Amino acid sequence: MIILTALFPLTSLPALAQPPKPGAEEFVPQGLVAYDTNYLLGEGRDFIVFKIRNDGTRTISHLFGWVYRYNESPQGATDFLLMNNPHQSAFLIKGGPHRSGKVAQWRFSLNSIIPPNANERFILRVSPKSVFFAHHEPAPAPPEDR
Repeated sequence: MIILTALFPLTSLPALAQPPKPGAEEFVPQGLVAYDTNYLLGEGRDFIVFKIRNDGTRTISHLFGWVYRYNESPQGATDFLLMNNPHQSAFLIKGGPHRSGKVAQWRFSLNSIIPPNANERFILRVSPKSVFFAHHEPAPAPPEDR
C-alpha cells in the first residue's frame, strides 16, 4: 500500500479535482492539436468555427478534419452524421499564423444544411496526418510592450 501511495500521491486526493469554471475553454486533445468544445455555428448553418490550439512544435499552415453532428439524449450520443468534406482544408480566420502553443479560429465548411435540433452537438476529429505545417517558419512576433 505504501508503494502505491508513493507512486500515485496526487491521484488519490479527490479534493484536487475541480469542475471546470462556467464559460471556461475546455480543450479536447487530438494529438498535434486540441479543440475547444464551444463552437460557433454560422447563421445559415453552412459553416462552423472551432478554436484550435496548436500542440505541435511548428506553425500550422493547413488543417483537415472531420466535423460530426450528433444528438445528445439520456441514453448517450446517437445519430452521428459527417457534416463536412474531410478532403477540404479548413480556413484560418483569426489568430494566424498558427504558431506552436497558440489558439486560432478555423472555419470548416458544412456540406448540407440541416434543420436545427435542440439536442444537437458538433464534434471535431483531427488525425495527425491531416495537420500540415509551414515550410518556412514566419518571423517572430514583435514584442507587445512597444
